[in-house]
Order: sequence, then C-alpha cells, then structure tokens
Amino acid sequence: MRWLCLVLLFVLAPVSLQAQGISAWEVVLFSHTGEAGASGELVVLTPNGVTDRWTIPATAFGSGPVGLADVAISGNQRYAAVALWGHGDAPGAPPVAIMDLQTGTCCTFASAPVPDVEAYLLAGFSPDGSHLAVAYVGFDDRETYDLNGGFFIVDPATGQTTNQITMDAINARLGLEPFNVFPMPESWRSEGILFVGSCYACEGPFESPYYVWNPATDQLYQSTDRFYTIFGQSLELTNELLYTTQNTSYPTGEIAAMLPPANVVEYYAEGVPIRMSEREGNEALAPVVYFNPADLDLRQAQWVLDGNAFVIQGSDSNPNGVIVYRDGSQAQVVFPASSRFLTGTPDGFLAQNSAGWVIYYQYVEGEWNQIELDVFPGEVRVVDSTPLGSSVVQPFNLLVQQPQGGIEEPPLAPQQQQQPEVCPGFIGSRLAPGGLGRVTPGLPNNLRISPSLQAQIIGQIPAGAVFEVLSGPQCDPAGLAWWQVSYGGLTGWTAEGQGSTYYVDPVP
Repeated sequence: MRWLCLVLLFVLAPVSLQAQGISAWEVVLFSHTGEAGASGELVVLTPNGVTDRWTIPATAFGSGPVGLADVAISGNQRYAAVALWGHGDAPGAPPVAIMDLQTGTCCTFASAPVPDVEAYLLAGFSPDGSHLAVAYVGFDDRETYDLNGGFFIVDPATGQTTNQITMDAINARLGLEPFNVFPMPESWRSEGILFVGSCYACEGPFESPYYVWNPATDQLYQSTDRFYTIFGQSLELTNELLYTTQNTSYPTGEIAAMLPPANVVEYYAEGVPIRMSEREGNEALAPVVYFNPADLDLRQAQWVLDGNAFVIQGSDSNPNGVIVYRDGSQAQVVFPASSRFLTGTPDGFLAQNSAGWVIYYQYVEGEWNQIELDVFPGEVRVVDSTPLGSSVVQPFNLLVQQPQGGIEEPPLAPQQQQQPEVCPGFIGSRLAPGGLGRVTPGLPNNLRISPSLQAQIIGQIPAGAVFEVLSGPQCDPAGLAWWQVSYGGLTGWTAEGQGSTYYVDPVP
C-alpha cells in the first residue's frame, strides 16, 4: 500500500474528544470501470490502507445500455449485489446480480415479480447477511404508464424470492397516497427496512418520515424518530440530524436555482426537523449550530469524527473547509469544492479529490492530517462503513443570535438590544450576539477553545482590536462572562469582564 504526502493542516481542536487517535474502522468502496460490459471492484479501506479487493465481473452488469443503480455488500462480506436500470434503446432493467465473494462465484440473478421492470434499488442485506431486500418499479402497461412497485426478499445463495409486498398494499395499510409506486429504501436495520414512498419519473420526495417494513413479522408502520430529507444527514447510532437549509432569520444569499441557497446548519437531537411546510414564522426558533455571514451558499454539513463534529466543505473561491465541534469551537481544514465527501470515520473522514485519490482526513491528538490511501480511475461510491456515534457524549452548542432578516422592522443596533442576563458577581454584560467588540487598552485578551480559564488558549486579541460577537454570555463560577467570538479567522471564547472590570467594550 502506498502512503503518500502526509500533510499537517492548521487546526483549532477541542480540549478533549472521545474520538481521538487512530481508531479501528472499515469502509467498503465500489469502483466501476465503465458502462455495460465493463467490470467493477469492491475495495475495503482501513486506517492502514486497502485490506481486501474483489473484482465484480462484466457478467454482473449485463450486455445492453444500462445504468448502475445500486451496489450492496452483506455485513459478513459473504455476498455482494449489483442493481441496474435500463435506458436508451433498451428500456427495462436486467435482473439483480448477486456474487458469492467467499467462493468468487458470479452470479446468481434475482428478478421482481413483474414482467417489465424499469428500475431496482437495493435496501441491502439483512443484519445477519442471510437475505437481500430489493425495491422495484415496473410497468403493467407502458402505453398507459400503468406502474407497479414494491419490495421482494431474496435468498442470495439461490436467487429465489422468499417474501414480497407491493406498494399498493403498503399505501392501503399506511394510508398513503396511491401515486406512491416506488419504495425508496434507506437500509435494512434490526427493526426492519426503512423507506419512503415515491412516484416514479417525477419530482422525488424532499422530506418525509421514514416507514418501516419488517419482512419477518410483516409489521408496517411510520417511524417516529427517523426522518428523510434531502437537506440533512442523520448520525446512524444516535439518529441526531444535521439540517443544512436556508433560515430567513439570518442574512440570506441570492436565489439562483429552484432551491434557495443554504445559509445555516440546524441540529435536531431527536432526528426530526421543522418541516418545510411549518418553517414560516418558526425559523427564529430553529436550533442553529453554524452560520457564517461570509458564506451564504453552504455545502451540506457532513458528520465526521464519530459524530463529535461536522464538516462544511470549502467553496470554489476558498479551498478551506470548516470543522465544527460539539462545544462550538471550529477548525479550518483544506477541503476544496473540487473534492467529493465520501463518509465520516471514527477518527476523521474520507474524501476523493479531483485526481481520483481517496484522502484520509485523520484527527490525532488535536491535529488534522491528510493521507492519500489509494487512487481510482473514476468516482467511487461508499457501499458500507463503520457506523458512527458510539463516542458521542454531549449535544451541540447552539448559536444565540438575534434574527437579522425576514422581519418587518429592522433589527436594533447591538447596543440597543435587550441585554443578556447578568453573570453572578459581574457588573453586567454590554456585548450582544451579532455585534462587534473591542479589547480595552492594555493587555491582550486570550482566545480560548471553550469558556473556561482552564481551556486551551488558541490565540490572542490585541488591545484595540475589533472582533465579531457570535454568542453568549456563558458564566463560570469565578464570575467571568464569556463570549464566543470570531477574530482573525479564529473562533473561540474570550472573557468580557469580571466584577466591576471590563476587558472589552462594545463597538457602536
């Protein structure tokens, strides 16, 4: 295995995290070498590089003009499956191909219980690896566009169907609209198969509660804590949701497409966000954990570092991404817009750069490293990965910021806004979120990673220097009033004062 170009990146790191140091993890990637007739490869990556490779022969990809829909691997790495859809002059999808990775045998084929299948998606293998769940949509009559869809369960050793359910039956039992003809699967978990209902070849769902079908018990119900949204990413083991969206309580960017540009990251500990249809009038109450007035068109937030942080990718004009930790502190990391985020790991995350290299962003003892693991001829996709969230111990710190847009009257100047509560033993805070502050003449103010005198010092703000106030105050037992601020590209906590002494003044 080639290990190249170990690059130390500038970082501001929390004092302590559960997910420090090199951790055991495993990610399975799929690399496809072309269209129909070409082969593919499954690759297992670990912190030490590639440990296993399996070639998926051309037999699995059919012989006509087809598109790759999905790839799955069983948890025990015994079986892999490839699903396709038809296009061009050959409508209709070929059967799902199942390969025995242990024996290298390809392939067993499985087909849906309708004669004219248009597309397949894989819900994955059962937790014990003994069965494969496949979603399908097909035509009873192409001329009248009479569609038929559902799930079928396959024995991977034989390709035989062992169970099935149609979307007509799902709609009737759950009270869903009849136009839901294609079950879009998320995964097969211990409780059953998670999915959302969708029409086919029309605008797909933007958000929906997940539904669950358990093939073993035939239970079918709406999940109360798992939610599907194209704007979010759920942490697998805790179900916490990061929701990257436009919140009009904050300054917004110009709308240049169907969907408004995202300006904030919201955090939902219970996994269910404020729905799009309910946001008007409630956005100021949303639990915002990230806002940058210099970036009003955010890339989607992605879980990293076992869920102890998330990353916002850089833009075309700024190659630096931002790491946001649960205590509210931030770090910069070189993560340009030309790279593709792949998945978080217990000790960082993986991305693929424009040259095809899979880059391992590794967090070790407060520092971020970049390691090139392997190079691929085209874009890779994640098939399976170590679940994240086992070391999470606290929720994210929320931003405390006054609404700055979407209201009839302009906001008050910071010095006119309602003053925050007074910290015990302190004469009273004069700063306000969204305003500016200046260090008083004399000594510089320390910038710390968290609101405590025992916290790591990450920089200093010189006397007379102006900084941006993000949130606060937070009071400590010594009577210090701490504010989260931004200065010189750093984000941290600085003390406003103690007793009857101010270390900083508000800037009008």
